[in-house]
Amino acid sequence: MQKQQKMLVVLVALLLACANLPHHSTTAPESLEDSLPRDSFVFLLVKEFYPKCTAESCTAEKSISMGSGFVIDKTKTGSLVMTAAHVCMPEYDKSIMTIIVSDIDDKKYDASALKWDEKNDLCLLFVEKLKRPALKLSMKAPVPGDRLYNIAAPVGIFNKQMVPILEGRYNGIGYNGSAIYSLVAAPGSSGSMILNYKFELVGMIQALHTRFPTITIGPSYKVLKKFITENAPFYRSL
Repeated sequence: MQKQQKMLVVLVALLLACANLPHHSTTAPESLEDSLPRDSFVFLLVKEFYPKCTAESCTAEKSISMGSGFVIDKTKTGSLVMTAAHVCMPEYDKSIMTIIVSDIDDKKYDASALKWDEKNDLCLLFVEKLKRPALKLSMKAPVPGDRLYNIAAPVGIFNKQMVPILEGRYNGIGYNGSAIYSLVAAPGSSGSMILNYKFELVGMIQALHTRFPTITIGPSYKVLKKFITENAPFYRSL
């Protein structure tokens, strides 16, 4: 009996010691308010005016679309914003395009396309006077199974200090070289950030599977990193 009591005392002491040890977790904290980079998110409203002509006459037509984006670098006079190329490129011939960027406080700015890669569906915008923190690009690619976060405005769901925060997993590279995610998306999500558990940029949403909308598609980490390091001044030395 005495031996059993001693063993019980030792066991309790070990449990107490383990409880006081620091815990190192690779997962994000339960509350993301202080560390989630919502301030880097922007909502894009795109208006395109184009002529529609018949044999008799021409009329002016208007197309309105939306997308998401994020600040990836800053300049003295504004910010560089990443989005998908199909958001920032003209859809019609001889059209006039206006891109209006709204930050998390719903303050609005005019944007202009600096560079786009149509093949990989990537676009870099310049937004004058926008002063928001830039996202940090991860130096490591995600691996299948990684827990990821997406900040986006699907179907235009966005308001001052309100933007959807979604969670999912990285699945790997698809047959066409694109990154595949288990993330919910919809029109308006295009160009939005995908973050790892450190809230560093590892991907972007470009499209969703038409028959299974919880499967989301974007550029591979390698393609995204190459575009950023070639075009964003802060990353050119990497």
